Amino acid sequence: MNRPWNEWFDLTLPLENAVAAFTVVLAVMLLAPLLFNRLRMPGIVGLILAGVALGPYGFNIIDSRQITLFSKAGLLYIMFLAGLELNLQEFRKRQTQSILFGLLTFAVPFGLGMLVCTSVLGFDHLPSVLISSMFSTHTLVAYPLVSRMGLTRYEIVTVAVGGTIITDTLVLLMLPVITRMQSGGTDPLFWGGLFLRLVLFGAVVFRGIPPLVKWFLRKSDVGPYTSYLLVLTLVFAGSLVAELAGVEGIIGAFFTGLALNRLIPHGSPLMQRIDFAGNALFIPFFLISVGMLVDIKVLFRGPQALWIALVLSSAALVGKWLASRISGLLFRYTPYQRRLLFGLSTAHAAATVAVILIGYQIGLVNLDVLNGTIILVLITCVVSSFVVERNARVIAQQIKPSSDTEQDMDENIMVALSNPATAPPLLELAMSCQNPDLPGNLYAISIVTDNDPDSSSTRRARQILQDADRMAEAKGRNLEKILRHDLNIASGIVYAAREKESHEIILGWNPDPQFLERFWGGVLPSILKHSNQQVLILRGSVSLKEFKGLSVWVPTHLPLEPGFLLALKSIQHMHRSMGGSLDWYLDEQEEAMLHRLQAEGLAQIPGNFKRLPSQAMSVESILPLCSSSEHLPLLICPREGSISYHPEYADLPKHLGNSALLMLYPSVPSSEPLQRLNNIENALPDGLRRPMERLQRAADALKEWLPEVYTKKNTI
Repeated sequence: MNRPWNEWFDLTLPLENAVAAFTVVLAVMLLAPLLFNRLRMPGIVGLILAGVALGPYGFNIIDSRQITLFSKAGLLYIMFLAGLELNLQEFRKRQTQSILFGLLTFAVPFGLGMLVCTSVLGFDHLPSVLISSMFSTHTLVAYPLVSRMGLTRYEIVTVAVGGTIITDTLVLLMLPVITRMQSGGTDPLFWGGLFLRLVLFGAVVFRGIPPLVKWFLRKSDVGPYTSYLLVLTLVFAGSLVAELAGVEGIIGAFFTGLALNRLIPHGSPLMQRIDFAGNALFIPFFLISVGMLVDIKVLFRGPQALWIALVLSSAALVGKWLASRISGLLFRYTPYQRRLLFGLSTAHAAATVAVILIGYQIGLVNLDVLNGTIILVLITCVVSSFVVERNARVIAQQIKPSSDTEQDMDENIMVALSNPATAPPLLELAMSCQNPDLPGNLYAISIVTDNDPDSSSTRRARQILQDADRMAEAKGRNLEKILRHDLNIASGIVYAAREKESHEIILGWNPDPQFLERFWGGVLPSILKHSNQQVLILRGSVSLKEFKGLSVWVPTHLPLEPGFLLALKSIQHMHRSMGGSLDWYLDEQEEAMLHRLQAEGLAQIPGNFKRLPSQAMSVESILPLCSSSEHLPLLICPREGSISYHPEYADLPKHLGNSALLMLYPSVPSSEPLQRLNNIENALPDGLRRPMERLQRAADALKEWLPEVYTKKNTI
């Protein structure tokens, strides 16, 4: 007898079927970050808003009790990563400035927060202390933006990283005092006991964990999963010890991360497993659970909730601005440097959510404050990305170009082959990019998306590599063949290039419009996003010998890119190999930069300069000038988020036509794995950038006008 479908599947809300609930949560964890990355916003905001939709104040799809365990683990994990991924070496380089800025960026927002919470919002003293401590925290959300521009070793960035260590540690040490005062007050016995417990806790974590981990990891029979389970066990054990010491478990997780900071290299396989498990599973569960506590409808029931959100966001921004301003004046920073310091330290994300959630759980703050905090996270992340992008680009343009650290090293090149028709010209291009005086390793890779060693695609890839090997041997070059099975073509190429320490990746591009759209929307953006090597794209099955020269387009500010010198070397090698003329299409400013590079001995730039006015340097206008039947066009294309990037480059495929050409994306500095979940890897979308730029121009105009008014007033 057939049973009705509703007896087989219970779809009442919230979902009581654990499998159905888990499926929905995993689907949200997959899709929400992808959607918000498209909007150039941090995935943390997307997951919190997804939790709002899933929770009891949204569509009531998930019962929060079903994910309680994972959400608690995620809270501990996010604080563990915060301690593990802090760059302590950078902190030591500018220790004095970092400590002073850390104290200022803690004290100034805290003092302003106390004033605002007690006088403006009318909160009691203890809730005001908690909220003010939340203002003092910050997360380096915009760090990847300065990394893309080659500023990771810049003094301002180092000071911001060091300040993060100081202020976040102070805030977390305040939490046990706040929770104790909420539950029963403090007395001298409490302070003495707390100090003693913290000393014992610190001894266990910082003196006990490192020797244990060193001894365990040195054992030859420890596998990759065992080492990860050891770290995971220590995270929760450290949290448990912290709770036994009378402080919050997140402090134990944070200090455990600091204790393991120097023992686990950021690029090690163990670090990759730690990062993967946290950002793929534990932390998203926590962020979704936070969103499930938020009642967005409260914001529209009256002005009180919106007023609280506005005041909290304004106080957070003003407090961090004042701290950066004071620090900048003390350290004699320029206005651009002060604004960059403010942009790096103004974003509130992981630690902020953790602090306010604890306050909500112990009944210290209400739902209005929790909702306002979520809005604060969104606003400060957007402001941070805009301020950092604008000022870091100006600072990077002012820094004197320096010689590449890799200029005397072997230039390893990896060429990706997938089509027998395009393999010969691609291999020819790869060999022409090599330094004839110091040829590095040459790798040919072919990615197969199935795992069958006898499939037709595998045999085809193997044949392509064998033909390439014979061609390289005929030219007197050594070629290492790589046949890789990977479901994702882009990740297969990127990881192979990392393993072989390649400096350049060479790809082919089919001119078919339908394939063009698929390629632009998939493989190429993924390679450019996840790789830091120079990327060279050849469109068309053409040989370099068919052309009488190269026509190179140099966009505005591109000579300031960290990878420009390596790009120059590749162009010189290509020109030497193919012969003929070499024409550079650029404006007056870029021509002066190239002459300066030659005068300082950083590069030799042969060829003819074709100077064009700045207004004629757009993609649409320059392409007809540098493309002809005799010269091969080479477009040096900035990556998104780099110094010379402009939004019009996103529409580059619309202007390319179907003629043969080369596109060269210079290398970028490798990003350190700092706060990955909260990263904004790209610039702001145009819809947000343009209003923010108009607001900034209005503010600049106001600053120029005010001194004039003041002067006139004093002269009357």
